[in-house]
Amino acid sequence: MTTTIFFKAKMSNGTIVIGPVQGNGGKLGNADLYRGYDLASEAALLKLGAAIRCAMRGRDSGLYEPEPHCVAMYPDYSAESDGDSVIVPLLGTSWSVVAKKEENRV
Repeated sequence: MTTTIFFKAKMSNGTIVIGPVQGNGGKLGNADLYRGYDLASEAALLKLGAAIRCAMRGRDSGLYEPEPHCVAMYPDYSAESDGDSVIVPLLGTSWSVVAKKEENRV
């Protein structure tokens, strides 16, 4: 069973990062996992889409932003440790949820 929503971010420079996104008080989408992975990943994509729209308007995304309009992702995330974070811009990045069957895109 998957216990964390993993995102795939492809930045404008071609760099790809896969890992959870730090939300506001936890990893994005984890609060909805009780509903199942598919619904939780859909909810996480909706929250990420709202954060991107806020960034487009120059507003606070409501997520943890280590730099303005950027989020922290954890490519080395495990049950024992978050690992080091990677700063990923909300704008100019292609986002999807990494799922077992398919990828849902924003």
